[in-house]
Amino acid sequence: FVMDWLYADDTPRAERTAALLSVDRALLGDVLADGLLGGEADDDARRALQDVVADRRGTSERRRARSADELAHLLDRAGDLTVDELRERTAASDAGLVSRDLVDELLANGRVIVIPFPAADEGLRWRAILVETFPRYASAFGEEMLDRVHAGPALADTAADVVVPGAFRHASLEAHAAKREILAKFVALAGPVTTPEIVSRYGWTDEWVTGLLTEWERAGRLVRGRFRREVRDTEWCTAGVVERARRRALATLRRQIRAVDLGTFGAFLRRWQHVDPRDRLTGSSGLESALHQLSGLPQAPDRWERDTLPSRLDRYEPAWLSQLASSGQLEWAGSARQTDTGATTLAAIRFFPRGEESIWLSTAAAPLTNDAQRVRDALAQRGASFFGDLASETGLGPAALRDALRELVAAGVATNDTVEAMREIIRMRPLPGREAPADTSRWPSEIAGLPESPVVQHRVSAYRLPKWRRPDSPGPRSGWVGRWSLISLDDGEKPPEDEHAEIVARRWLDRYGVVTSDWWRRERPPVAWRSIYRELKRLEQRGEVRRGYFVEGMAGAQFAVPAAVELLRGVREEMTGNEAPLVTLAATDPANVFNLPLPTRTTAPLEHPKGRGAVLVIRGSAVILSAEDVGRRVVVGPAADEPDVTAAARLLAEYVQRRRSSSGLTRRRCTVERIDGGPAAASRWAGAFAAAGYRRIPRGLEFEPLAR
Repeated sequence: FVMDWLYADDTPRAERTAALLSVDRALLGDVLADGLLGGEADDDARRALQDVVADRRGTSERRRARSADELAHLLDRAGDLTVDELRERTAASDAGLVSRDLVDELLANGRVIVIPFPAADEGLRWRAILVETFPRYASAFGEEMLDRVHAGPALADTAADVVVPGAFRHASLEAHAAKREILAKFVALAGPVTTPEIVSRYGWTDEWVTGLLTEWERAGRLVRGRFRREVRDTEWCTAGVVERARRRALATLRRQIRAVDLGTFGAFLRRWQHVDPRDRLTGSSGLESALHQLSGLPQAPDRWERDTLPSRLDRYEPAWLSQLASSGQLEWAGSARQTDTGATTLAAIRFFPRGEESIWLSTAAAPLTNDAQRVRDALAQRGASFFGDLASETGLGPAALRDALRELVAAGVATNDTVEAMREIIRMRPLPGREAPADTSRWPSEIAGLPESPVVQHRVSAYRLPKWRRPDSPGPRSGWVGRWSLISLDDGEKPPEDEHAEIVARRWLDRYGVVTSDWWRRERPPVAWRSIYRELKRLEQRGEVRRGYFVEGMAGAQFAVPAAVELLRGVREEMTGNEAPLVTLAATDPANVFNLPLPTRTTAPLEHPKGRGAVLVIRGSAVILSAEDVGRRVVVGPAADEPDVTAAARLLAEYVQRRRSSSGLTRRRCTVERIDGGPAAASRWAGAFAAAGYRRIPRGLEFEPLAR
């Protein structure tokens, strides 16, 4: 596991190459046990298996014999071959590689003879062998049966005593040992073969052949599966052949696409995650698909309905999320962040299918206040409870109970079966704690004549008080609707590590298309990367994913589903033209690859806007403009032209309007105060912004939607 984890980071090049070409025997056994290299296998794997078998047999163009000695060696490896099979292993004479018939040469000098074999129809089949191997076949089939042979270029019927030297004339092994040797040679070069095919070739019983093949399978010499599309019976093949074929097939797949830069991968990811206008989803079913793709992803609480979900739908309705949660299919949970003062705040919220708590949430317990512990104990005793039931059980007032529930949500301990309660927790802020002493200090004692009275350093901010809600506003009056319940995170309910890792790996493949360890560093799920990497290797062996170098600069091994490889190739070709549309993307969006901390890439201010309300407007792989502080500060890309800036400025205004509308603000103007570090009105791009609908104001440029 350590090698799998570290091989792409600091191990020598030779070891990295060996690791890339290695095939885990345990993984291979799991794959073949499911028959995934058989009728369902991809064409590349079947072609690779055929090529490997042809190389080992000597029937491929580059491995055919060019001399009698080489042909005799190929016959010795195979054991016995028909004359036609022997000629298939001879290099073509028209290519100038041989000038004579090598088969006739071996027959003429007596190195090869043709002996009879029993057939299933009680007839005889004739195959060529080397004279020195005659004792093995005499031991297996009896000297009486091999009394007459065919010899010479004319294949004349001759007594065995005439053409076989006395030292090789008689049996030298026990019959069962000779049969094992003959079968081992045949299976080693036959490739995928069935038991009926072996019985038809040598006339042995089905039970004996199956028993011997099973014995070799247990010893790891053979693997069982379905390798040929047209064959329905169980097939057997040498493990080394399958390993080599699988490596060759995987290498072929990895060469099908060359690595793209990070900007091109960003364009791919926007299409993959439906942020691109051409791929956006529609309706409540589209919202369900978007949440399934983003399941388990931690996002800041206010970004889900303000940025992340609306950017993936043509039109987003908050009621759709409410319906999905009330149906019982969806569950939400929070995660905490410790502030400088030691308080616990709600840092992120994630959505996931109900029952997947242990997949995405950690079992580490966070310290709780006394009120939060009382509410947690009440929920543990009563089960799912309404707000009023908890107030009666705990004796807490409404404000204290709300603060306790906020704390439990932030700690990932409690959740609600509605998203209205989640929205209320996001909207409201806790009151100043009553248990914490005031942050005070005293006047310096060296100032004579002044009393030593405490001075309050921090006053309560009015912006942190709960917001007032109009009585006639639609929806629940209190917002604290639904039933509150504890999130079960017992270690006994967690799935096994390999199953846990497979679930995370499949979700990341669905979310990102291309999976690397960078996603683990971004999301930090409660399962080790080495376990996820092993499951990705298993999926690669099954043919479900491909491993290669798809994106420049991203760390370690990279795995991609075939559909992602095809889309990535199409996006790369699209980058050559100017066909990609402009896309508005929040800097914190999971489809934004520019915020990945890649050690091989320098940070550019244009691609990394900071602060709340940071947004990028991108075309293809290039950032046209980026904005901070909800559009107040704008930076324009150096390669942008005026039409692109005009269109990007319009999209920026629409983004700010949508963002302010989702936050419940009535003032939806987009005000740009600075462009490229200078006053917006004096910028060389002021004309482009004016063409987009901005007007001059004392502070800069403003887009007023109500005036348009």
